[in-house]
Amino acid sequence: MLRDFASYKTFGLDNFEVKAKFARRPQVVRRLMSSKSIAISPSVYPSPRRDDTIIDDFHGTKVTDPYRWMEDPDSAETRKFVDELNAISAPFIAEAPSREKLSERLTELWDYEKYSCPSKRGLFYYYSYNSGLQNQYVIYQQKSLKEKGEVFLDPNAMSSDGTTSIRISAWTKDGSIYAYGLSEKGSDWVTVKFRGADKQDLEDVITGVKHSSLSWLKDNSGIFYSKYPEHKTATEGTSVEKHKYHSLYFHRTVTEDGRYLIIDVSRGCDPYNLLYYYDLSAMNGTIGKIKPTPLFEKLDAKYD
Repeated sequence: MLRDFASYKTFGLDNFEVKAKFARRPQVVRRLMSSKSIAISPSVYPSPRRDDTIIDDFHGTKVTDPYRWMEDPDSAETRKFVDELNAISAPFIAEAPSREKLSERLTELWDYEKYSCPSKRGLFYYYSYNSGLQNQYVIYQQKSLKEKGEVFLDPNAMSSDGTTSIRISAWTKDGSIYAYGLSEKGSDWVTVKFRGADKQDLEDVITGVKHSSLSWLKDNSGIFYSKYPEHKTATEGTSVEKHKYHSLYFHRTVTEDGRYLIIDVSRGCDPYNLLYYYDLSAMNGTIGKIKPTPLFEKLDAKYD
């Protein structure tokens, strides 16, 4: 377990060794770990450029930020530095003691069938299934619990490496349309698509969605979601770009009677939120800016 892990480092003149020491290790790990250590020479580590001219003044306190240039993930200099780091880390990891044995044992332990509980949407039951080592769970559809399910949606077939996953999803109340948000290579950016219960895809596609949920209008005529303005790196999971002005388009949760839109607003990862509501009957079938009514306007608690 993680709480049983302790580590220490020893440094030499020409190289250093990073060693791991385990207390009360699980038996499988204790058998597979090797006493062999791995050494890296500091001379091969890339030396990043230091820019001491970048100085921020915070209320009279000056703070130097010499490596701010690294905050631009798309610059040639940043990419060169990352490539140089990868050239060191890849062989270091590949040569790790017992790496292959650990991989084989963990693969063996994880290779078993997995099911989710079925749920009924409209005329069909749906459940998720993984045969054992599939990258993504496959969604199955069945008319009754006694029948064998058929594949409804398989994310594994959407990319050659199996890294396209379903990040968010929502069914219409009558189970006729399934909205699902796809993420590529672990990215937070999501592309929302739509599939009918007849397994046919609709032409509608929503791009640039991030940190959002999906919620349908009661009559299936629209869906609420949130997104940022257009961005440069929609599918790069390693992006560290800053994105501002998270906007509501059709957003969050609609109450059970389908009348009110509930808007949940948070800041960063803080465990606090604001709540607003909007009477959807005031839209009168039109689309435009809305003026929601506040329920809780202070970031002082978590409201639900």
